[in-house]
Amino acid sequence: MFTDIRNPPLEDWEVRISSVSRRICSSFKWGTIPMYQIAFEHMGYRMPFTDFEMAVFYNLELSPSQLLPNYLAFIQAFEITTSHLEIVPTILLFFHTFHLQRSRPKGEVANKFGWVSLKQNKRLFEMYEESVRGFKEKYYLVLPITSAGWRSIVTRGPKYDDNRNVVVGPNGEPEMEDYARLHFHWTQGHYLRPTNNFIFKKSTLSQDEAADYDRLIEFF
Repeated sequence: MFTDIRNPPLEDWEVRISSVSRRICSSFKWGTIPMYQIAFEHMGYRMPFTDFEMAVFYNLELSPSQLLPNYLAFIQAFEITTSHLEIVPTILLFFHTFHLQRSRPKGEVANKFGWVSLKQNKRLFEMYEESVRGFKEKYYLVLPITSAGWRSIVTRGPKYDDNRNVVVGPNGEPEMEDYARLHFHWTQGHYLRPTNNFIFKKSTLSQDEAADYDRLIEFF
């Protein structure tokens, strides 16, 4: 089993094996992220995720393993390329470069789960060439075991009640709560949004983002 999942320091994260009765789409303890082994073994992912990777997952309303492995590689390739070109990798620029494709599981929309993939607005990046066949059989649970690990996936902020009012404690100060920076387990929320929610035309980009997209095209 490939367990090299961490960037130094190594003690921030650990791998756990799920029980045979659980599936990757099951709900696990808060803070536990189910991941396919191939993401670390062949796609080069390491924990913690970068801020940009988490922003993409969060905006897609997906747990990382809901995105097919080939397209996890696209996120990394985009971030590496923009860094090389000294381009700011914004979410709008990413979702102009890549559009959405998703499977259509049978059943009611609210009960849908499935894998999501990306297609390029203009072909810039090559697909990962090695076969990913059989990737579904190898997954494990990744979770932080130190405060540094937790801080990379959780942010702390005021607690809100059901009416979105800040909850104030007995001392008159706002109560604080932990918020996930990405979806830890598989979610149906993505399927409640139409695909055009994830597509940004060039006209929606800022002047700098539009210029950066042109630079990406010129680079390739």
